[in-house]
Amino acid sequence: MSKKTSSGRDAPLFKIVTIPIPNTIRIPIPTSPRVVLIPLLAWTGLILAGIWVVHMYAFHWKTWLVDPSTIEKVARDALRAHPDGNLTVIFETIVSTLQQTYPGHVRSVDVEQDWIFMNAGGWMGSFLLLHASLTEYILLFGTAVPTSGHSGRYWADIHDTILKGSFTQWTEGGPYNRKFGVGDTIVHARGEVTAVSWPENTFMLEYARGVIPTTMGFALADSIFGTTDFVTVFNSVYVYGKSILSELARGNV
Repeated sequence: MSKKTSSGRDAPLFKIVTIPIPNTIRIPIPTSPRVVLIPLLAWTGLILAGIWVVHMYAFHWKTWLVDPSTIEKVARDALRAHPDGNLTVIFETIVSTLQQTYPGHVRSVDVEQDWIFMNAGGWMGSFLLLHASLTEYILLFGTAVPTSGHSGRYWADIHDTILKGSFTQWTEGGPYNRKFGVGDTIVHARGEVTAVSWPENTFMLEYARGVIPTTMGFALADSIFGTTDFVTVFNSVYVYGKSILSELARGNV
């Protein structure tokens, strides 16, 4: 369809308009090694400085809420008070004592219902979180079935006092293992790694201090990429996150 112009010719109803496209914008890429290296070195320096500050705070500057010797004493006192080895009563005694020792910092828990599975390093266990901040935690840990695997290498010092069962540890660099029994305390220092083995019905009271969030990668990796048990992942993150927020609200990092 067309219409008549003033000259009597047919004119199209639509006119094609050509829009000029500008030349492609060229972004200069620095080729000088100095231009590339200076920002890279600056960022590397900032990251290393940040790591140093975190390390110094977590291991030297912070005033700790918990003393490892106190945790060991609480565990051993509970064992002496209940020589029959009734785990439920021992757990309840430990929780009650810790709540009196650190008022407002220890969760109220059901020692028979609030445990959360944990898959890490090839082994499977269960934990009951009692206290957690960004730099410390206290928990009950154990397994109802025989299990073994990799300990993990942490940016934290971990103390375990055995309440029932035994703990076999094979330290990196040596050909022999060591076996620990009820009442013994095993210290897993930051940066160390071992093989671990626990028979069925082994339980312990555990305390750790250091950069605790960095331990979560090992603690959750098997559940995320192996068992794909995201319910356990959620429960673990939820209870830890809730405890951190509670401690931050009290001014405890």
